Amino acid sequence: MNFESFYKKILLFFLAQWSHLIACPDKQKIAFVIKRTVPFSGNVRALADALLERGNYQLVIYKDGPLGEAGEYWQSQGARVYSRFSAAALRDVMSAGTVVLGHSGRDAMLSRRKRGRQVINLWHGVAIKRIEHLMRPGAWSYKAAKRRYLMRLNSRLYDGMIASSPSDRLVNALAFKVDLDKIHVTGLPRFDYLAEDYRFPADLQADVDRLDALLAGRRLVLYAPTFREEGASALTWLEPDVLQHLKEFLCSRNMVLGIRPHPYDQKALGSLCDGEWILDLRPDHFAEPAVPLRAASALVVDYSSIWIDYLLLKRPIVGFMPDLEQYITQERGFIYDLPSIFPGPVLHEWVGVMAALDSLAGSDFAVPAASEKRHCEAEHMFLPPEYLRFKSTAACMEVFFGSGQLPSAMEMRVMGGA
Repeated sequence: MNFESFYKKILLFFLAQWSHLIACPDKQKIAFVIKRTVPFSGNVRALADALLERGNYQLVIYKDGPLGEAGEYWQSQGARVYSRFSAAALRDVMSAGTVVLGHSGRDAMLSRRKRGRQVINLWHGVAIKRIEHLMRPGAWSYKAAKRRYLMRLNSRLYDGMIASSPSDRLVNALAFKVDLDKIHVTGLPRFDYLAEDYRFPADLQADVDRLDALLAGRRLVLYAPTFREEGASALTWLEPDVLQHLKEFLCSRNMVLGIRPHPYDQKALGSLCDGEWILDLRPDHFAEPAVPLRAASALVVDYSSIWIDYLLLKRPIVGFMPDLEQYITQERGFIYDLPSIFPGPVLHEWVGVMAALDSLAGSDFAVPAASEKRHCEAEHMFLPPEYLRFKSTAACMEVFFGSGQLPSAMEMRVMGGA
């Protein structure tokens, strides 16, 4: 046992309880709490952008881990930024009138509700894989049972959650054991980044410009696999002979493959990426996934829900899933029958992926006629109503801060899920 870590946890527990008792929530203070293993991006970042633009709030950003350039940017915008635990970080989080999460209430050291404070969980994606209380029966290990127990405790903390669509709203209620009336169909704030006319904040625009320079006018194909809890990294299928064929193919078509693994996937990319035809686009280099998504002419993906975001761009999606059966039986599995809802071909070898990309390049990357129906069905199932798709941040502002930006009673009924 690591006694130093054990005593640190005990100390943090008592400090949190003490701070909870003495802290008086300040309605003008909003704390964004980031899971230590992920970047400050996506839904929480988009809402922070909107609140910064609105003004009149003291923003607090806390992550028990490095924030990198994002921390420097937000400090320059007047936010209080904490990249490690401290008494000041604890005080600012506990005294916030609103605490915004992308994952768990435990990341914010919260263990109970407090009068005058609202806790919002902007869950970081759309559930395609089984999560929490929807895990398959074979996943009922001690570790999984403990996680479900913590999820039930967390669910009592939340004043509100969001969902991408009515289907996603029901899934979140069942998965997290949160009352349905607390979950609002707003769409995901990060969807706004994919609007054609969206203007990125300065730090994200710098990432856009840096990626454009790397591409040098060439087409980008984005490969964004998710992590495996039991099996090997999806990147292990990029063996040396596959990489050689990929580079030859990419060069012949004047395309670039960008690899963006899940933040949990710690496999090194140095041996895979040459910086010319195969680029390292992991979250450490480009924190906001919308930056490579907007630049990509096509998406190659497995079980990550990032393809739902990409539907908004109406561009082709290719599934590379060599371990589909293993993922169903030994990993998380799926809430839906994935092959029936996936909006593109499901392939099991890189040679098939290259053939599909070759065909797409010949059609200037139009969505193939064979995939159009699946695209439409997936949009209807997983995306919010048309008028909310690029106004999801405004919808969240309306629900949680009364911004007055979406005053329609009909729209509010949709956001409430009625």
